[in-house]
Amino acid sequence: MPKGRWLWKIGLVAGSILTLAVAIEITLRLLPPSVLSPYPPPPRDKRIGYRPDRFVLRRHIPNFHGLNTNREGEFRVAYTTNSLGFRDKPRKISKSPDVKRIIVMSDSLGEGLQVPLEQTFCQRLEAKLNSLGQPWRYEVWNTGVSGLCTLVHYIFLKRFGLKFCPDMVIMTMIPVYIERDQLYRKWCKFSAGGEPLACTHPLLQAPAHAHGGQNGFGGWLVRHSRAVKFVWLRLKKLADYIQKRGTGEFYKGQDPESAAAYRFTNSIILRIHRLCQAQSIPLLVVFIPVAPQVTGEKITFPYPTDYTHHRPQEIIGQFCREHQIPFLDLLKPFCASKVHPLFFPVDRHFTAAGHRLAARAIMDYLLAHPGLFLERPPRVCRPRPQASSRVAGSKGAK
Repeated sequence: MPKGRWLWKIGLVAGSILTLAVAIEITLRLLPPSVLSPYPPPPRDKRIGYRPDRFVLRRHIPNFHGLNTNREGEFRVAYTTNSLGFRDKPRKISKSPDVKRIIVMSDSLGEGLQVPLEQTFCQRLEAKLNSLGQPWRYEVWNTGVSGLCTLVHYIFLKRFGLKFCPDMVIMTMIPVYIERDQLYRKWCKFSAGGEPLACTHPLLQAPAHAHGGQNGFGGWLVRHSRAVKFVWLRLKKLADYIQKRGTGEFYKGQDPESAAAYRFTNSIILRIHRLCQAQSIPLLVVFIPVAPQVTGEKITFPYPTDYTHHRPQEIIGQFCREHQIPFLDLLKPFCASKVHPLFFPVDRHFTAAGHRLAARAIMDYLLAHPGLFLERPPRVCRPRPQASSRVAGSKGAK
């Protein structure tokens, strides 16, 4: 066949492919953006206010008025953040001599955007402490932010949390913290001695790349072509599915990779403990179970995962006991509870009943170990400038 005809056929095929690609691109641009995502779109009126932070991944936007809901209508909660960027009542950094302050570091389970503020376990715990009739006034600060882990908690505590002059630090954990620590350590800066210094998601530092996940020509295509983004998001979902299939086995800590992950998380817990110990601040590690550990349900969406075993609590709990770190496992009281549901069936965060039970269990622990916190006098700290969102670390956001 003459060379010219071959070139003509190749050109015809290439032109047809280009025409089809242009047609798909135009069609996707005429459709609403929600069509691009392989996941169901969130409710239109949902407003959650986070912003990136160059030290602790992300923070709440200070003085933000938001609304949290889900497609199933399990909850509809209007919420606000205070001037420090916490989902909490208004707080002042300065502390009077009669105040005893607890800083609670947590992820979305402590953050509690699924229930009104007064129903979160932090607010319930504060109310219980103030009902003891002691000469102190108690404050329980909710510094929770969705998606965090022990690695970020350490950085937050050292860079920001200690400025609040806490009399006690409570750090909550869930099983996925072990996996998050392994993911986030790729984005963190460490000192020569291995101390975490800052943790920044590269995509959060470049919001225009948020759906692309890469730089260069490929990233440019994903950001500017809806057809490419449509395909990329589905390939990413498939890759996530493949990666997450073994998550339940990963948490059992029985293979070298997961055993190393547990050692890393435990090393961060030990750093947090020593950081608190250096300033005579008691630390309590509270391990919160996830819904399947309480209900026995196996997750099939979005990834097939077996969370029903209790290995995370056993491994972390044993480490804390060996190093004399106060440890409270909420699994037993949650499994023994006759009040249900403790978790929203679809959302899987605490219901008001779950928050109430968590607050009661923490309070019972503090009463059973009065020397840890209740019998201690308030700490006296050097006065600091009055709070603004900059003092709380918002100047780290870009």
